[in-house]
Amino acid sequence: MSKLNRASTAIDTKLTQLSDCALHFGKRLHHIHLWRLVPRLLLVSLTILTLSACVTKRDNVSDSAELNRQALEQLASWRVSGKLAIITPDERKSAYMAWQQQDIHTNMTLSTIVGSTIARLKYDGLIASLEADNQQWQSHSPSELVFQVIGWQLPLESMPQWLKGNVEHNLVIERYENGLVKRFRTQCQACFVWDVTFNQYADFSLLSSSSSQAQSADTPEIALPTRITMTQADTQTKLILRIDDWEASLD
Repeated sequence: MSKLNRASTAIDTKLTQLSDCALHFGKRLHHIHLWRLVPRLLLVSLTILTLSACVTKRDNVSDSAELNRQALEQLASWRVSGKLAIITPDERKSAYMAWQQQDIHTNMTLSTIVGSTIARLKYDGLIASLEADNQQWQSHSPSELVFQVIGWQLPLESMPQWLKGNVEHNLVIERYENGLVKRFRTQCQACFVWDVTFNQYADFSLLSSSSSQAQSADTPEIALPTRITMTQADTQTKLILRIDDWEASLD
């Protein structure tokens, strides 16, 4: 019996040692597993921080740029004049452009260097009327009308906002350091996609018809584009607009 007792005791001792060893080994595996997770957790955290920083940077428009955008939203009466170049694989043309905007009403005149009128367009938001070569045409789409009559691809429905530099936030690709829009691309499945760059801005005074013509220190100013490049990849059309004169009014 003494030998059986001693053998039983030895077996119990071995089982206890094996149990302790298994427990210790399990703890080590647990710690190793956690340590292996640390780099992954750090990577996930850094990724979240980076994405957050990107979102913050994209939405972080300067106060002056935001105020300028708000002024653009309210700017409904204005005039611009300048030179428009149209470049396609087949030809290169240029014309002087005079654009007058009054709320949704658009009046555009294209003329040659010597002053001869190429075309006059009027658009009230519903019907576009075009006069060229002593003839008149009408259409619901001013851009299609101009293309059919004189063969120029112009994004006329969107230009009242683009000429001001007023662009939706979700279309902006790049901004200048001061927050003004530098480049954007339109999103459209059923129409042409345009890539637009505002190459240059200038500050202009906002006048009011009720105020005196003399400018004062309190006359508000607004940043407006003076050089715009518009590219349409499908038709390989590039438009380069140099604006020589801006006349903007609060009224």
